[in-house]
Amino acid sequence: LVGSDIMNRELIVEEIRKKILCYTTLIEDEYPVSKSRIEEIRTDLNSKIHFEHGTITFFVRDGELYLPEDAFTVIDELKGLKEYGTTSNTGVDVEHYLDTKTTYMDYIKHVICDGLDVLSFYEESLLHEVMHMCGGSGGSLLDEGFNELKTRELAQKYGIKIAAVGYQKEVEIAKKFEQILGTDVCDKLTFLPLEERNDYLYSVGGSELVGFYNQVRNTMDKEGAEYRKNLDTVRNPFVKAKLYDKVNYKNSWD
Repeated sequence: LVGSDIMNRELIVEEIRKKILCYTTLIEDEYPVSKSRIEEIRTDLNSKIHFEHGTITFFVRDGELYLPEDAFTVIDELKGLKEYGTTSNTGVDVEHYLDTKTTYMDYIKHVICDGLDVLSFYEESLLHEVMHMCGGSGGSLLDEGFNELKTRELAQKYGIKIAAVGYQKEVEIAKKFEQILGTDVCDKLTFLPLEERNDYLYSVGGSELVGFYNQVRNTMDKEGAEYRKNLDTVRNPFVKAKLYDKVNYKNSWD
């Protein structure tokens, strides 16, 4: 990064830090998260925010947030398009977070036409990642669906601006689980460590529910394997959108 970008990065980190502190409070009030985990985030936050080169994908590893550094370059490239900054507020409306059919390609158009800068781009995905930092699981595609579903529910409740396009197909399956099991059970599942889930599901619905949950979870990972394999190395948003378009969960729905 050159001088101006370094300055921007420092300012961005400060704004991200403030939002994380706000979001952890909302998440702690709303969901069954570990109090000690929340406290660890708050007391050691400066060491938990990093930049990752070579991707435009956000991720959390070992409770630490990695922001895609390539966003600086990508946003600069998008600024050269004639459509950049020609509209405003074309993203998903808050009231439609849970029923939107918006695609990732639609989101790219929103980023371009609304003229999002790097901070705005980061902010629209931040709540999802803070959910992961607070214990929202992401080890499988179904886990990501639950994490994004809970993100959208929380964002809708408090009027928080989010992208509301990530893991759209996975959210639909998570919503179906919520219809079957109820909100409280799915809240618990979202933040429950993997090694404790089978026992919890058994207490809710016996061995049939345990088998059903794991069958769907494993089938989704098989059907979405090609997308997940390439996700961490993609830096072109249009390529990412095309990869996701190919994901088909027919067997999982069956």
